[in-house]
Amino acid sequence: MKRVGDSRMKRFYTMKHWLSFLLLSVFSSAAVAADEPLQELHEEIGAILGGIAVQDEGRIKPLDTYARSKLLLFQEKSTHEGASAMAWFAELLVNPEQAYQRKIFMVRTDEVVQSLHLEVNEDDHTYSFYEIGQGLNEAGDLLQKLSEKPAEIRTRAEKQIIELYYKVNDYLAISRSLSGLVSDVAITDAGFAEALGVEAGESITYFDVILKKDVIGEKLMAWSKMTPEEREASGTQNLTEFAVLLNTRMGDMAYESLRIIPPVEFADTGDWKAPWTLLDGAPLSDWNMSKLVQLKDVLKLATANDLEGLVTAVEKYKEGVVLDKSIGSELAYNKADFFYHSLYLYILSCLLLWFSFIGWSRILYLLSSVSFGIAVVLNVAGITMRCLIMGRPPITNLYESIIFVGAVICLSAIVLEYYWPRKISLFVGGLAGVILTWVGLRYASEGDTMGMLVAVLDSNFWLSTHVVTINLGYGAAFLSGLVAHIYLAMGCVGSRAKDNLKDVFSVSLSLSFVALFFTVIGTILGGIWADQSWGRFWGWDPKENGALLIALWLLIVLHGRLAGYLKPLEYAAGLALTNITVALAWFGVNLLQVGLHNYGFDDGVARGLYIYCGAEVLIVAVTYCVARYKLGPKKSSAAA
Repeated sequence: MKRVGDSRMKRFYTMKHWLSFLLLSVFSSAAVAADEPLQELHEEIGAILGGIAVQDEGRIKPLDTYARSKLLLFQEKSTHEGASAMAWFAELLVNPEQAYQRKIFMVRTDEVVQSLHLEVNEDDHTYSFYEIGQGLNEAGDLLQKLSEKPAEIRTRAEKQIIELYYKVNDYLAISRSLSGLVSDVAITDAGFAEALGVEAGESITYFDVILKKDVIGEKLMAWSKMTPEEREASGTQNLTEFAVLLNTRMGDMAYESLRIIPPVEFADTGDWKAPWTLLDGAPLSDWNMSKLVQLKDVLKLATANDLEGLVTAVEKYKEGVVLDKSIGSELAYNKADFFYHSLYLYILSCLLLWFSFIGWSRILYLLSSVSFGIAVVLNVAGITMRCLIMGRPPITNLYESIIFVGAVICLSAIVLEYYWPRKISLFVGGLAGVILTWVGLRYASEGDTMGMLVAVLDSNFWLSTHVVTINLGYGAAFLSGLVAHIYLAMGCVGSRAKDNLKDVFSVSLSLSFVALFFTVIGTILGGIWADQSWGRFWGWDPKENGALLIALWLLIVLHGRLAGYLKPLEYAAGLALTNITVALAWFGVNLLQVGLHNYGFDDGVARGLYIYCGAEVLIVAVTYCVARYKLGPKKSSAAA
């Protein structure tokens, strides 16, 4: 999740934030039942609104992408109970009272649940905005202490509490970001309503208040100087409620997260504005005035569930906004969900292949191959479409590197299966596809995966050469390690797998040479890039050391085999451990939070990485010992 300074924590204690949570506590109690599913109408409203452009995290994106990234951030999924992110977002805008009751926030740690006095939810570990907000309210002293505690010595649970605060604050900011354009400022006083040209009892927007600020200011000033008798005589007795409500609405002015008002020109590079930024009482340009009026109409029609009118209003709002790149392709990419669908197909492929060993071997093998092939096509199509949308090479962040390496391994598996149709390559490819696609999708929950690049990475030439080459090395090394695992597993079967052991060994040996080639070339290219960017070829940076570690480990096991020091079984065990070096170079160095290659990744993967490395060592040790026992020294040597 994107971090901001801990100074933001202090804002929690301002009267504005306490008042916001207090008001939410009042009207949330009258909301509709929290477990009511999102209405189909919200889906239709969301589909219409999804094509509106917004500026977020340094780039222009469709509102659909904004909603997806936010929902992923809150609940680690891009859908909610089968409904789309835009359906949730539409409800948050037009019916926030219900949205505040919806269980959106994922809290898995028991210590966090206890600290915030939440009811334990064993079913899905989700809680509503109202529940979390109330818990944070009650834990005010704890938040105060955490805000003063240095980030580096906070416990995992403490970090999650602060992260939860950021999420709740973000959720509230989104829900109130357009409140200045919603008709909820009631005019109950007849005399005042007449002065404003509206019916008594009618509600107006804060935007309307700004447009009529001179009349309102004059009336309020005169009213404040009247005696009760004079107020009764003038017919303006009920302005207290209006003044309180107006003051409350002004409290929303801090919520500027939704930058949806484009500049009149240079929309791709200019500074977009949030509605509340423009509602500060300063004179409005004709362009900003027109966009605010149009956006107010959009909200009014969405709230009234007038879908036909909403389509027209949205199209009118888009008029005059000239972008270099159409956001339609990103909308299509979002709807396609390439990587989610490829994950399901990889899983299906592995299951079909597994059952093919039991019966219907030929038919199930064919179906597994088709499923795997479609998954790879979707994987590659998703990567290609991302490149076209962003105008960049396929790898610019950790999420993209995981998806890219997964695609490389799966494509390699297809080639191996074509020349060596033994089902093993297909199984390894499917397994790698499942693991890497699932890990990649977990990283997607940290925010926009198409965000702006760190300045030093903004070079399409080096992204196309060094970054692609080193990731090809990661992929080949990981694949060679998986094949080595297969060799050890087959060795556990004993003499029954003897005929296939030589083939598997040959494949693993060839792949290790390919991995070494790409890793070394990628490391050299990285050194040249570093020399151009930082003035030195090598600086013993953790990321540089990680790439060197893979190359050295591959050199050790290859030299040991070619020199005859390592028998096939020992070589396979050493090569299988290459996956640990890949994981450490790929993910582990980011946990150090130091070095020129550290781009702000947090330590959320530490626990998973430790478990993975420990499991790898245990699996290799057990399979090696069993294979050694089954094959014996002579048989294992003959297997090569």
